[in-house]
Amino acid sequence: MAIKTAYFHLCHHCYHHHIIIIIITIIIITISIIIIIIIIITITIIIIITISIIITTTIITTTNITINTTTITTIITTIICTTIIISSITIITTTTIITVTIIIITIIVIIITIAITVIPPSTSLESPPPPPPNSQYNLIRNL
Repeated sequence: MAIKTAYFHLCHHCYHHHIIIIIITIIIITISIIIIIIIIITITIIIIITISIIITTTIITTTNITINTTTITTIITTIICTTIIISSITIITTTTIITVTIIIITIIVIIITIAITVIPPSTSLESPPPPPPNSQYNLIRNL
């Protein structure tokens, strides 16, 4: 019985380490996903801005339209601002969804850990081990 009790405590000890490892892994994965999303959106912003500038300059040069520099600047600035606003909203939304999901998963893991830790071991594990056959207790009881 003492071996079972020791095994029970050892399993709980191991379980806590597993929980810590799971939580750290979840945090690392979350941060990685957020960084990847931010990188992808940043690259998309750069590509969109570059394409918009190329298209604007191509239209102006090929059509021989005489547009003053203020109009060109306004068009490019509008495209850049719109792209940045859309990208920012996307980054904020995605980050919020991922963070909320991770918080929920972490809370569930913590609740499971507390439930397993608080639940007392079965009565068979709590009962004292029987005395060895040649103990003084048995010798006195046999008299």
